[in-house]
Amino acid sequence: MATSNSKLIGYALFISIVTGCGPASRRDFSGFPQRRITYEDMCSLQNFFDERNSSHGSIISATEAEDSTETQDTEPDENGTMRRAVLGEGTYTIRDRRVRRRLRQLLSEEYERIPELTIGGQESDRSVKLRVGWWASGQMRRLRPDQEITVTDERGNTVNLPFNPCVGEFLFGSNVYALRRQFFSADNARARGELPPESAVFDAAVVLEPQLGPDVMAVPIVAQADAGISLADSARSVTNQ
Repeated sequence: MATSNSKLIGYALFISIVTGCGPASRRDFSGFPQRRITYEDMCSLQNFFDERNSSHGSIISATEAEDSTETQDTEPDENGTMRRAVLGEGTYTIRDRRVRRRLRQLLSEEYERIPELTIGGQESDRSVKLRVGWWASGQMRRLRPDQEITVTDERGNTVNLPFNPCVGEFLFGSNVYALRRQFFSADNARARGELPPESAVFDAAVVLEPQLGPDVMAVPIVAQADAGISLADSARSVTNQ
């Protein structure tokens, strides 16, 4: 899948060059594995998800016409177990006004030459729809680089945008960023001496932490282990590209 992903990203870049004057991503993510984008919070979404997760707010209000197909390729899921990758697509509706406003900000930050869209207005009964293609292993979903992102604004205007991984992080990143926050919170607590450095929780973290780097993101949820959840259940590895 890693090789095919590189080919798909190259294809996406070719399409963006050919289309020339249309919308384009402001940043080139082709040299970054998706897991590194998440680990380094390159899309600046951690605070947004902290707020949403603390209030138990959902990003996606409704899902329409979602289809998926299992492939022969295998990828590690969030537990590090090899599973067959699933390809899918769907239309996802966003109704919450704050979420719509954050989407408007993200699109403005990540794209140039984007047509004017009505997103994040005062009307509480309005919605925005995004149709995307994705691939998944286990509970982890990432956007497919070879498919465009279709945005339908609050007035029904539609625009096709080239691939940008931050849109996928925004749509599907709630659980991943919750794991990321818990890991770094526990890591900071250990640094302040609030977690016993010789505890079994710390020992488990030591085993997993060497994987934390630009190429692999391992996220042990040590804070949950202190709450009585087993280390086997609390360790999660985000190793997708």
